[in-house]
Amino acid sequence: MRKLQQLIIAFIIPFLNIIFSLIYLFSLESAILWNIVGIFIIISIFYYLTALFMVINQIYQKTSKVIARKYARLSFSLLFCMLLWYFAAFMVNFIGYDDLIFQNLLMKSLNFVLFWFINILIGIYIYSGLIQFNLKNQEINNSKSQLQTSSLRKKFHNAITILHWVIVVSGFVLLIYVDIGIFVPGTSMPRLFGIGIVAGMLGTFFGLIGFTLTAISMVAIIHSTYLEISTSSKIFNHMQQFIISKKNPLIISVFTLGLMISSIGFIPLVSTPAFIKSTRMEFERAFNPEFAGDWQGSIDPSIKAQYFRSSPFILSEYFWGPSTYDCITFKDILYFNGSESAYPQDKDITLYFDAFLPPNRGIGLPGQNSTLIRIHGGGWVVGDKGFMNVNEMNRYFASQGYCVFDIQYGLNNVSDLFKNLPHPEHVMGNFSIDDIMRHIGNFTKYLKIHASEFGANLGSTFVSGGSAGGQLTCAAALSLAHKNYSEFSKAYTIKGLIPYYPANNPQHEFSISSRPEWVDPNLLVNASSPPCLIFQGDKDPLLPKAIQFQHTYFDYGRDDCGLLIFPFAGHASDMYFPGYYNQVFLYYMERFLYLFH
Repeated sequence: MRKLQQLIIAFIIPFLNIIFSLIYLFSLESAILWNIVGIFIIISIFYYLTALFMVINQIYQKTSKVIARKYARLSFSLLFCMLLWYFAAFMVNFIGYDDLIFQNLLMKSLNFVLFWFINILIGIYIYSGLIQFNLKNQEINNSKSQLQTSSLRKKFHNAITILHWVIVVSGFVLLIYVDIGIFVPGTSMPRLFGIGIVAGMLGTFFGLIGFTLTAISMVAIIHSTYLEISTSSKIFNHMQQFIISKKNPLIISVFTLGLMISSIGFIPLVSTPAFIKSTRMEFERAFNPEFAGDWQGSIDPSIKAQYFRSSPFILSEYFWGPSTYDCITFKDILYFNGSESAYPQDKDITLYFDAFLPPNRGIGLPGQNSTLIRIHGGGWVVGDKGFMNVNEMNRYFASQGYCVFDIQYGLNNVSDLFKNLPHPEHVMGNFSIDDIMRHIGNFTKYLKIHASEFGANLGSTFVSGGSAGGQLTCAAALSLAHKNYSEFSKAYTIKGLIPYYPANNPQHEFSISSRPEWVDPNLLVNASSPPCLIFQGDKDPLLPKAIQFQHTYFDYGRDDCGLLIFPFAGHASDMYFPGYYNQVFLYYMERFLYLFH
């Protein structure tokens, strides 16, 4: 009977985690269930870390040191496997899925298989530990012969212990840096701009990493205490005495400190209900008047039930990722050969785009083959289509019936801004913003000629992009709407623009000589401008630019510019596709496109 109880204690949570993940693979729709499961995942991880520590502590006290050492090694292995799963879950969802079914299955299976593997191993570990310290008449052989180890082995144990502490201390230093990045706006501390990109967006992962590092440090303390490792180093021996001393409860101190540092990472997640409410209120303020005070009533219930997100946020999706989206993909289609251009600065460039088209020619899908042009960011000097432009976003909207075009444009090769970041060499040149806008205009002319080949409806067009791509989104969409710029085709009807953290009115050398209205799209806004939906983090230095753009709409009597501001979010905080910020914005963006298409 005792063994059955031990089996239940050890495997009940791993069993539930595995069952929930298997059900999740079938994409059953229940937002409440999957949010509860997401909370359960976090609680189970905390339970695992606590159980690992309690088991190893009991093992050291109730078994031989030979057995204890084996369990210590296994504990460290399991804890580092958990760190590996966090990394794998993030990378799989960050990279996104491709158009090849095999690659999609491989990517998704990597996340789930590692999750199952860790749950099974931890269950086995806990069960084995329970058996070990519940055995009757367990011989505790702590004889001197067991403690005698070679000097080489002592050095090895010491080196491993030191390595553990180096990893833990380095990890906590990084987490403190992340915690600061969550709270401090990029405008007040520019050096935190980089960490601010990931701090809020990945706060939950960082929190879990912090809990795991805390567990590693606590196991390391137990390990070094009970093994009574001695060295010729006085400093090391003093540290050991400090650990053993009852007057200095280091374990409690490390646990408390680790808990405090780690918990801060969960603040963006905890704030999710609040910003779901604030974004709903802003969306209603901006777009309810367009639909007789009830925008939700303008959405076909069958469309909403079959194709749209059922909830602004699903916590399980943060870990396990979204479904793979069905669409037809064409990569690297040439639309501009610089050698044929009348502009000498274009001579060495070639520009391509990727097309993401709806299945079954978009029949019956909510987008009805409307065109969505996506423009990547990168400070006008780096960046590219595809992976660097949240590729999963392209697939998502193509699966909903939109013809999505992810385009390249010429990048400036003179500016030192972000010059060390990746970029394709075949798009580089001494380009101004005027040149970049002309390149985007060339794409609009190309697509006008080939629209029927892609099934794209140019009479219903949206433009979207982030950062520099957000600035270009505003400038290109409003220029297309004006229909008086020869650089752009006049065949388009712009139904809306969706800029992410737009970097409007940049003050760089390559922008000074460009048309004022193409540098600062606020100058293009008028009383007939198309509706606008903006994604913006409140810790992003570009927040004032987004607010100014919205107020320019207000100045022309236009209320239909929604600015969704996300707390603790830095620049580019949509890059993790199943993150809380992007999930919430996606919920409203798909409705915005449907309402105005």
